[in-house]
Amino acid sequence: MLFKTIELTNIGPYEGVNTFSFDTNDIKNTVLIGGKNGSGKTTFLNSVRLALYGPLAYGFRTYTESYLTTIETLLNNKAKNKAHSPYQIKLGISTVDNFERVSIEICRRWTLSKNTIKEHIEIYKGREKLSEVDKDNFLEKLRVTFPPSLLELCFFDGEDITKLSDEDNLSSYLKELSSKLFNLDLFQSLEDNLKRYLTEDSKSTDEIKLEEKREQVENELSNKIAELRHLETENERLKEQLEITKETYKKTRNEFSTHGGLLFDEREIIQREILEIENTRKIANEKIKDFIAKELPFFLGLPILNSLVDQLNNEEDYYISNIIGEKVNNISFEKITETLGNSFNLKQKEAEKLRDLLREELTNHNSVDILHNASKTETNQIHTLAGAVNYKRLESINKLINESNNDLNRLSILNKKLRDNIQTSEFSDMIEAMEIDSQKISEIETKLQKLMESKEELSIEIDQINKQYEKIKKDLYTIYKKKSSFDVTEKALMISQKFQKEQLRRKVADIEYFSSKMIKKLMRKENFIDQIHIDHESFEVSLTDEENKIINKTILSAGENELLVLAIIWGTLHSSNKEIPIVLDTLLGRLDLDHKATVINELVPRFGKQCIILATDSEITEDLVEDLAKFVTNYYTLNYDTKKKQTNIEKRFFNNAIEGEPIHEL
Repeated sequence: MLFKTIELTNIGPYEGVNTFSFDTNDIKNTVLIGGKNGSGKTTFLNSVRLALYGPLAYGFRTYTESYLTTIETLLNNKAKNKAHSPYQIKLGISTVDNFERVSIEICRRWTLSKNTIKEHIEIYKGREKLSEVDKDNFLEKLRVTFPPSLLELCFFDGEDITKLSDEDNLSSYLKELSSKLFNLDLFQSLEDNLKRYLTEDSKSTDEIKLEEKREQVENELSNKIAELRHLETENERLKEQLEITKETYKKTRNEFSTHGGLLFDEREIIQREILEIENTRKIANEKIKDFIAKELPFFLGLPILNSLVDQLNNEEDYYISNIIGEKVNNISFEKITETLGNSFNLKQKEAEKLRDLLREELTNHNSVDILHNASKTETNQIHTLAGAVNYKRLESINKLINESNNDLNRLSILNKKLRDNIQTSEFSDMIEAMEIDSQKISEIETKLQKLMESKEELSIEIDQINKQYEKIKKDLYTIYKKKSSFDVTEKALMISQKFQKEQLRRKVADIEYFSSKMIKKLMRKENFIDQIHIDHESFEVSLTDEENKIINKTILSAGENELLVLAIIWGTLHSSNKEIPIVLDTLLGRLDLDHKATVINELVPRFGKQCIILATDSEITEDLVEDLAKFVTNYYTLNYDTKKKQTNIEKRFFNNAIEGEPIHEL
């Protein structure tokens, strides 16, 4: 991209219409603009930035209030006092689009209305005004291919060059400049996006849910396994306790058998029967409680349940009828006729009658209010529940209650008999001890039985959770498999990094070659610096002489350091082969006359197709102006009138009566 013209209308100190022409070519590549400090050079540069990038030129993304306030301060104060004064910046550029050179004109203008300011932008490609869509596309493409950061790297002033004389500043500057000029910033942007894709945006909603579910199931499985281990430990403890109690019981029983065996046998029979009845009643009571808690409410609400079943059946019939009706409507009698031949040839009217008959026979015409819209699973659950709520089930519970009551009466009789037996026994202490042990054995065995049931239930739960866990793992594996693009992304990332490294290595070698060539032309000391070396990773600069010995850079003067920086910058720009405008602002202030002359005669003519020099009268002497004349296409001087508070543009360089010859592109 090259600048062609810029027109400032009531911008800063530029009152009215002020035009600069930047038409340059391979031979005359320079535009020389003179101006003292405060004459409007900064406004000129800011206008270029503003025309190209609008809010981005000041670090704003959109037309914020702060941006518009900044613009308001940029507008010419005298013009503000006049009604309907125009304010605009019109920048003409030349660029290559689809291998064709095109002229673009960007016009940004502002309108003031009371306390508000509005910005308007128009873009012309040749003589054609771009539409809103094409305009947005052009600005976006400009932002990507020639971003504000690259433009800033093309603007050099003496202060910047002085700062770049510092090794750290030069290294970081070269790294950024190389990234922009060699288009590596596009790869770096791609890498950032790929890294974000791999780290942040890589998980789908389904994957996130499945991973959360997997973690939840893993925790549940871990808790269940811990619970099972606890039950197994408790089981071992109860078994050990049971063995000890049985041993105590056996010892007491043997002693009792020796002294009162007949009495013991009778008591043991009664006790065994009591234990059996108690266990039977315990199981029956649990079943009755379970029935009351889970089933009895549905028996009490049986009419409502039956009504629900009827409604679900009606809704299901309604859905099926609709589906069948839709199928009947879509029957193709033409295809049936083609299949069966002429023997089954229906006319349109007959076909419709047959369709109506099928619809009448196969579908339900009753109107149904859809209340539940239940799924197939929910409907099946209701039918299963309704099937379980029946008279036979009620009879079984009633029978269980009666049997439990009979067992209770039988238990009362046996307990009375046992008490009577104890009161008449001479061995009541032994009998009581055996009863306690016997009861304890029964309790432990009951606990063990329940423990075994709990273990079985827990094992079933663990098995089900394991199946669920395996399914989640399988689903996640499927997602991970589909995400094989991640592997491709990582490879692309690696290839991009490898390409950048290789590209930098080759380009840095070019920079070293061209910079070394230029520094020899610029330096007054012959053969002082033979080779400039630049590390392609750190961009650290080192110098060697003809004997390949390292030169201590601290011995360089301020002017020599500036020449070194200029040579490296030129070598970088020359290596890129990019068509970009170079702006040198008060660049020669710290150089002596000899070095100024070499910069003018050797460096400036080689600064690409367009070099815009902003200089003061003390910076470039008449002799230097004459040396530069063969490369200059246009001269301008910015004179600030302190009385009128405006900058006037003269088509010459200070008091040198030299006018530039306008050069027009072919």
